Amino acid sequence: MPYQLNGQSVNNSQGDYLLLGDLNNKERGIRETFVNNQPQQNYYRDQYTTLNYTANGNLYNPSNNNLQNYPQATHWNQKSRKSSSHNLIEPFYLTATDPSQCDCNDPANQPSSGTPGTTPGSTPGTTPGSTPGSTPGTTPGSTPGSTPGNVTPATGNTIPMPDKMLGFYYFIDDCPDAALNIPEGMLSAGNTIFLSFISGGSFEESSFALSKVAQKIKSSKPNMCVMYSVGGQIGSKSEELYNYLSNTDATTIANTVLSWKYADGIDWDLEPPSGGVAAKYGQGTMPDQLAKISSLVKSGGKNVSMAGFGSWIWDSNMGPLNDALIGSNALSKYGIMYYVPAQGQASSALQYFDGWKKGCQMQGCKNGGVTANKLAGGISGNCSVDDAVSAAKTFKGAGVTSVIVWMVKPDNCSNPSGWTANNADLSKWSAVLQQL
Repeated sequence: MPYQLNGQSVNNSQGDYLLLGDLNNKERGIRETFVNNQPQQNYYRDQYTTLNYTANGNLYNPSNNNLQNYPQATHWNQKSRKSSSHNLIEPFYLTATDPSQCDCNDPANQPSSGTPGTTPGSTPGTTPGSTPGSTPGTTPGSTPGSTPGNVTPATGNTIPMPDKMLGFYYFIDDCPDAALNIPEGMLSAGNTIFLSFISGGSFEESSFALSKVAQKIKSSKPNMCVMYSVGGQIGSKSEELYNYLSNTDATTIANTVLSWKYADGIDWDLEPPSGGVAAKYGQGTMPDQLAKISSLVKSGGKNVSMAGFGSWIWDSNMGPLNDALIGSNALSKYGIMYYVPAQGQASSALQYFDGWKKGCQMQGCKNGGVTANKLAGGISGNCSVDDAVSAAKTFKGAGVTSVIVWMVKPDNCSNPSGWTANNADLSKWSAVLQQL
């Protein structure tokens, strides 16, 4: 059964067929090319924030490898942009369907849970953007009064990430027994703490050794923004972490993040160059998965941020990952892991700021860059206070009014090696925040 595409009829056996998803939640809408009824691998993907549901014609269902008939759209609205690599036009989006045109009683035409074009658990033929029993016109995948993706909103008082941020990465892995020896100077000088790192196979807060640290910080500094940082150089290679993030439903993960009692959000520190499974965070559907989790977490009321390499815009793995996270429009801060002075002068950081503002340059990237006010320049913990203030001044001159510091370790840590701050001087870092 052919359908109209840009005014032309498309054959069943060869042509471009429409795959549609819940694009309001940043899933991908796909137009797949078919040759002799077989889907080709060179498909083109793009994101929207508009309602996007089913259309008449033969649509490919990846869950059972079949072409299926779906409801007819009574109104079309086309977006025109082409993929330079495959010369395909972006998907249509629809504002209504005519259920009478769907052979909905035929089991072969009923998509399984998660099929593009439906909300999991919904019935084909319902009004686009709704679930059975909901009000037409509500956000896809939601019922009135809920947040997109059926996430459970966070409870309690979430502290937003500050516009002018001095964020310390508090790293406990080198001396976990001393984790609760939290430096008072860090808490008095900074306004954001990134607890580092989460790398296991669960996001349940009770499973984190860092949860007791977060609880202690919140008990003494309830207005401190506390973020759990996920990954790190070593943690990004964790098979358990990767399997959890890749095999668990995005809504389930988001709801777990939103249930955290002692943290205000999640900080992605996933580093594909670390090797092993880490490279996969920039491959396949993983960038989309992480972008969707981020969108759902933001919609549920918690913060999302990330830390990324200074140079990445031409990298085949970091490019797609960072591009997808930027495209989620969910992140409050983007920390740049070029740390002054351990890796160079503050003036050299400006080229990396420009790269982040430009965005991914790899083929297929499309989400552009980040505004300067969302960037955070990096300073190594072993920097002197005077040099840190000077670096902050340079950053501010480029419009970047936030800083991340790698790293602070607990008081009396048995292994103080690395770019570690002198805890006795941490209170003086308040001058860095004042400079911003």
